[in-house]
Amino acid sequence: MSQETRVTLLQRLRNRQDEASWADFAGYYLPFIRAVLRQLGAASADLEDLSQEVLLRAWKALPEFTYQEGRCQFRTWLGQLCRYSLLNSIRHDKTKSRQQPEHFTVAESSDPEIEAIAEQEWQTYISQLAWSNIRERFTESVQQSFLLSAEGLTSVEIAKRLKLAESSVRVNKQRLTAALCKEIVRLDNELQR
Repeated sequence: MSQETRVTLLQRLRNRQDEASWADFAGYYLPFIRAVLRQLGAASADLEDLSQEVLLRAWKALPEFTYQEGRCQFRTWLGQLCRYSLLNSIRHDKTKSRQQPEHFTVAESSDPEIEAIAEQEWQTYISQLAWSNIRERFTESVQQSFLLSAEGLTSVEIAKRLKLAESSVRVNKQRLTAALCKEIVRLDNELQR
């Protein structure tokens, strides 16, 4: 995936024929879109179709989209596209079957609720993306020191389990934590607007 800033990517997306930019956009944002749709109550069977609908809505809107820093975050705008797509799907299903889907009230969440869902899913998404970006830089023992610590094990317990010195466990955790935090900040700055 391209490492260009997200704002630059949005500018390139004004050209609907720029397939490489659309591939970058989908690569960065499709997992986030799916996560938001899940939180809004989308059925697993509908998730892929709804995700594609959100991408299509973005494809149609982005050439005219002007990012206005401070007005709202880009992830909130994507969250709203997810909401509209899900509501349209629910309305379509409701008219076909005359039954209200059980998740209907979740899909009709207010703007602040959508923003909260988008923010929560963004933090999870960006953390997972950061982890996948940096994990290969570290040995298995460094990764395990960090992961076991995240599970709540103490440095003493981790050292025994991994047969490492306690000081090595602490250094491993610090090194990986520092790299992960740095990558989260980088990704958040690059993709957040």
